[in-house]
Amino acid sequence: MFIPYKAEVEILVNPISNLLIIGFTFLFFISVYSGFTSIDSYILDGFNSSVLSHGFMHGGWGHILGNMFYLLLFGSAICSRIGNATFPTIYFTLIVCSGLIHLIFDGSPAIGASGAVNGVIGIYLFLYPRSKIKCMWTVIWAWGKTFSIRANWLIGFWFLKDLFGALYSEAPIAYVAHLGGLFSGVAIGWLMYKYNWVKRTSNEPNLAQVLSRS
Repeated sequence: MFIPYKAEVEILVNPISNLLIIGFTFLFFISVYSGFTSIDSYILDGFNSSVLSHGFMHGGWGHILGNMFYLLLFGSAICSRIGNATFPTIYFTLIVCSGLIHLIFDGSPAIGASGAVNGVIGIYLFLYPRSKIKCMWTVIWAWGKTFSIRANWLIGFWFLKDLFGALYSEAPIAYVAHLGGLFSGVAIGWLMYKYNWVKRTSNEPNLAQVLSRS
């Protein structure tokens, strides 16, 4: 129905490491589907090395383009905020966390960066809950028209959609990994705030500050 295309937050530094992760993920995807690498060892199917490597494998062009689009949108803002040196570690941690949660509560084979990307979105929700995100309508009668929505509303809608999918959908989508990534991201955002791993800003209250004032 609509596509978010711009996060209205200040970019403090060029998100170079996020761009490198996106580039590496595309190269990895192309290498596998070109036959240079076997896909089997990169499917999340047990507590082994695939807990990390599955985050770089995707089921097709639509899958990878969607994930990398949202990683570019939200990851650039988070990478800019926490720094190029720290962002890769956080991203890899989110791949592992979402993968482990999927294995524990679902267990079906899975591939893709969706869990980690949802983790990045979770960090964004914690750091910028009241920021505006610009979106564009994709329905025919409103094609190309734009609007802005607060991050907490948009991400809250995505959360409910994934929760419904995890409870009721039989589609081959790793909804549990999405939810695990989102909650892991919020938790990491809270830890960064609690232990002063990120600079606190007064003009953009984070989720903890918003909740403490309500």
